Amino acid sequence: MTHYLTGQCFIWCAGSRLYCRWTGESFDEARISFRLTFRRHSEASYNATARAWSLPLHVRPRLIEWAYQTFGRDQVCEEWADEGRYRAPRGDADAAIAEAYAVLHLLPSAPAELVAAAHRIAIKQAHPDAGGDHAAAVAINRAAEIIRAHQARAERRSA
Repeated sequence: MTHYLTGQCFIWCAGSRLYCRWTGESFDEARISFRLTFRRHSEASYNATARAWSLPLHVRPRLIEWAYQTFGRDQVCEEWADEGRYRAPRGDADAAIAEAYAVLHLLPSAPAELVAAAHRIAIKQAHPDAGGDHAAAVAINRAAEIIRAHQARAERRSA
């Protein structure tokens, strides 16, 4: 049986770069594995603005393979603007979206502005620097990312 790290990995494309970010209890283990896979600085560098690792497009197959091997297929979210598709984790996507709204105490009909405000308030209370719990802050950030991706997908479908 394969041992996967606990957490979730997000991969997306913006312009001519790939971005990869992960969350979860095994953050440092994932970082070490990532740096062992992408050793050269020309392949991967940390982008503080995006709070994610930035990679050139040509490493896309290796990045996806690394994410699947590290986190498992069901914990990898991919968004490819060049293909106009979003693939959520293969688990129960509807349940994940409903849970994300519940974490932020919102209804699924909440507009993007309300999601941003709820995220801002919740993270202020749960942030470890403010005396909050790290796991709660990770859950709040993950919920906000899931909701944003869900809303973006719904907006693309209606356009």
